[in-house]
Amino acid sequence: GQLLACFSRDGRLLVMSTNFSKILPEFGTKSSVPPDQLVWCGVDSVMLYWEEILLMVGPYGDWVKYTYEEPAALLPECDGVRILTHTRAEFLQRVPDSLVSIFGIGSFTPGALLFDALELFDSQSARANENLRLIGDKLGQAVEECVEAAGHEFDIALQRSLLRAAAYGRTFLQGYPPNQLADMCKTLRVLNAVRAVEVGIPLSYTEYEELTPRALVTRLLSTHKHLLALRVSH
Repeated sequence: GQLLACFSRDGRLLVMSTNFSKILPEFGTKSSVPPDQLVWCGVDSVMLYWEEILLMVGPYGDWVKYTYEEPAALLPECDGVRILTHTRAEFLQRVPDSLVSIFGIGSFTPGALLFDALELFDSQSARANENLRLIGDKLGQAVEECVEAAGHEFDIALQRSLLRAAAYGRTFLQGYPPNQLADMCKTLRVLNAVRAVEVGIPLSYTEYEELTPRALVTRLLSTHKHLLALRVSH
């Protein structure tokens, strides 16, 4: 990586470049006790864990504190952190930009307008056409935003809604490549299958892209999930 996170004796969180030439604004934790764990959450946030307290610090000094009543272990991933306790496993990540652009309060991005247009269309409202006119020549971008957001979403119902919005927008496009939407549907079928409780591999979309399907098949075979490995390989 290009950044290094450090915890000082006087309770400051310092983030600097790996060649020590640049130091980003520091964050005061008000704790002289060093954290039990300090890990990166994605590429721009840092997580500090003390007994019963988990602190997430963002790139601009924003922070969120979580409380845990039992010991926890932090396992950094490429796009977040897995939090393991005796009773549960959680995944904490910064909300992907594609989801923020669609579901952010007051968002008027092409993807947000297209998602809203589908809801209006389902309710048989003529305002759906108004949204499409507002999107204009950015309809292709709107479709891509909905497809990408569906990939990052864990909730299956929301995945379906986002993919339906993408399919709805695609009907008004000429020459739009159909394989993009189809490929995401296949990817989500794989991800939802391996996230099932009986399989227990809660991969995010980014992790799946980093891992590659071949490596996932190998992992499934090592856990004797042969039928699922066969289906994924197809």
